[in-house]
Amino acid sequence: MKRSCFYAAPCFFLIPLLALAASGCATTGQGSSAVEKNLAVSALLRFDDIPVPAGFSQLPKESFIFQTESVRAGVLRYEGKAGGESVMQFYKQQMPAYNWQPVNTIEFGLKQLSFEKPGQSCIVVIEGAGAKSTVTISVGPKSEKPKSPLK
Repeated sequence: MKRSCFYAAPCFFLIPLLALAASGCATTGQGSSAVEKNLAVSALLRFDDIPVPAGFSQLPKESFIFQTESVRAGVLRYEGKAGGESVMQFYKQQMPAYNWQPVNTIEFGLKQLSFEKPGQSCIVVIEGAGAKSTVTISVGPKSEKPKSPLK
């Protein structure tokens, strides 16, 4: 009888430990991918027509804004917990909802998305390492070039 108790005692500790480890892995995997797939727009926006993912914090020492009635320009930097790929998808989906038209996307290490609307341009640069990203938003006036006549 002593022999069976000796073998049964580790099972009391081993089974709950294995169950806890298995549930922890499943939760972590599902939770992080669900958060990254569904980034929401922050309630606090420095510019009302440029979205920022919820949970991202502005880096005030690295940000600058100049705004008058007719001109606005700025460089805003944010940091948050989301992978670079999901942040890029956030901007591809959200910017058109704020009337920004996509111009181009460049991916080579950094991710850069360019958008424009009448009289304005916006460049979003995403730097990501793992589940943390830094977003730099540059907005300013767009020069309107006169159209040259066809020759």
